[in-house]
Amino acid sequence: MAMDQGLHDIGVEQTKDYECKRRTWSMINFFANKLSIIHHLPPLMAIGDVRFKTAPPTFGIEPEPWGAMLGAQQILLTSQARAPTSDELYTLDAKVCSYIHELDRPLAVRLPDDVEGLAAHNWWVIARIVVHSARIKLHRQSAFADIPAFVNKHCDMTALKDAKHFHLPTANCHQLESPESQENSPKTEDWPTAEATGLFSAQGSADICLKSAFVVLRMFRYLTEVLIDKQLELPGLRHIDENSKRLIRSSLPITMPQMACSAMQACYVMVMTLYRVKSALVPYVTTASGTSLQSDLSFQDAERLVEELRHGVRDSLGMLERYQVEFAHIKAMYEELEMVYKVAFADV
Repeated sequence: MAMDQGLHDIGVEQTKDYECKRRTWSMINFFANKLSIIHHLPPLMAIGDVRFKTAPPTFGIEPEPWGAMLGAQQILLTSQARAPTSDELYTLDAKVCSYIHELDRPLAVRLPDDVEGLAAHNWWVIARIVVHSARIKLHRQSAFADIPAFVNKHCDMTALKDAKHFHLPTANCHQLESPESQENSPKTEDWPTAEATGLFSAQGSADICLKSAFVVLRMFRYLTEVLIDKQLELPGLRHIDENSKRLIRSSLPITMPQMACSAMQACYVMVMTLYRVKSALVPYVTTASGTSLQSDLSFQDAERLVEELRHGVRDSLGMLERYQVEFAHIKAMYEELEMVYKVAFADV
């Protein structure tokens, strides 16, 4: 229908009517790509289709979010079709890094009644979530070897009940016993091993994933807390009573459920990083080959990192909790993340 209306081939005229059509087409693109990414399907709108000539919309700010965001989605669609080779991974990572460099800088300060500026802030936040999620997705396999952190299937992450390396006595995560110590955890020699991918080592990929995971969760907090308060500063909303403000806060933003997979992926990175830190805190770790490894991670550094990971996952729980009543898939994510949080951080 959008193509029947000619939205895919809008000219460069700088009028409100044409800009409205450009934004409509870009929104259609964004959500069509998002559906394909969430459900791991081929692109609903072919990447590089020569018929699509409409340029991304503009907000008149720096940086403009649309080009980087749609480009990162295309990288996600490309990488999920098949695992990239080492050379392809390097090329895709360089492209994502260019988007990150473009977006990782503050926007100009906006006036309280600047609706256009508020819209730009919203999409800048979403764009940063998308591009950093894309980089995590590129490096996740190399960093963590697809070791499961969740019992059930969430988005494209392997479920513990489906993993061949682990025996699961029950499919109900609430019936699982919490390990009282690391000795009761699955033996690490039975786990698949993270391997270097081309120019990226397993540890290098893990570091990349962790840095991007922190950005994703910071942007979610910004999206679900900071921007809502900014919306209440708009004309017509400043003088409403507290009950009305509370209702508005509970219903915004409506973009969060569509981005929940990014939050779960970021939490996956943090939980897997926590398990690595726990292993590093063991004075000597014996590998499958019989050699001993001693961690060079200082105890204070480890404590500080654990607290950052704890706050990251706990904040994600708070954000997901707001939507678990209205959205069934959010409720399942929230319940399992809550269980993982209680188990993973029980002894640290």
